Amino acid sequence: MALPASYEALRRKHVQTLEVCQRLADENSELRKRVEGTGDSHIGELEMLKHQVLELSKENQALREGNAERSALAEAALSTEQAKASSQAIELEESQRQVRAAERHVSQAYEEINQLRLELGQVAQKSPPRGVDMAVQVGEAWDAMESRRSAEDALREEQRKELESDRNRLMANVAELKEHLDSERARRSTNPETDPASQCSHTVRHSAHHAERTKPALDAQSEGGGLIGGDHSTQERRRSGAELTAAQFAELTMLKRENDRLMR
Repeated sequence: MALPASYEALRRKHVQTLEVCQRLADENSELRKRVEGTGDSHIGELEMLKHQVLELSKENQALREGNAERSALAEAALSTEQAKASSQAIELEESQRQVRAAERHVSQAYEEINQLRLELGQVAQKSPPRGVDMAVQVGEAWDAMESRRSAEDALREEQRKELESDRNRLMANVAELKEHLDSERARRSTNPETDPASQCSHTVRHSAHHAERTKPALDAQSEGGGLIGGDHSTQERRRSGAELTAAQFAELTMLKRENDRLMR
C-alpha cells in the first residue's frame, strides 16, 4: 500500500532534521573538547602567574625591610655627625674663651712691664750708668716679648683657621647626608621598590671615613687645650715661650728690687 505524498515529505524533513541535529551534536562535542583544553591551559597559566605574584611579593617585602634598615643606619650616622658637630662647636667656643683669657693675661703682663720701664727710667735719671744698662735690658726684653707675641698670635690664628675648616667640612657632610636622606624618603614614598643601597651606603661610608679621618686632629687639639694647645711641636714652643717669659719676669723682678734699693 503506497504512503501519502505528504507523509513522505514529512519523513524526508524529519530525516534532514535528524542529520542537522547529529551535525550540531558533533560540533558541540568538538567545541566542548576545545573549551576543556583551553580551560586547562588557562588554569596552568593562572597557577604560574599566582606563583610569580607570590615571589614578587616576597622580593618586595625584602626590599622594604632593606630600605628600612638602611634608613635607620643613615639616620643614626646623621645623628652621630650632628653630635660631633655640636661637640666641635663647643670646643671651638671654649678655645676662643681660652684665647681671650690668654690675651688678657698678656695685656696685664705688658702693663706691668710698662710700669717697670717707667720705674727704671726714673732710676736711670738718678744713677745713669746702672740705669742705662737696666733700661737697655728692659728694652731688649720688651722687644723679645713683642716678637714672641707676634709668633704666638700667628700660630693661634693658623690653628683657629684649621679647626674652623675642619668644622665647616664636617657640617657640609652633615648637610649632604641630611639632603640625601630627605631625597631618599621622597623617592621611597613614590616608588617603594627602588633599591637605594649603593648611593646611601656610599654616603654613609664617606661620612664615617671623614669623621674617622678628622677625629685624631680634633682629639689632639682638645687634649692640647683648644687653639693654644695643638700638636707636640706647638706645646714645645708654648713651653719654651713660657720659660722665657718666666725668666724675663724673674730678671725684671730682680731689676726692680735693685732699683728700689737704689731709690732708698
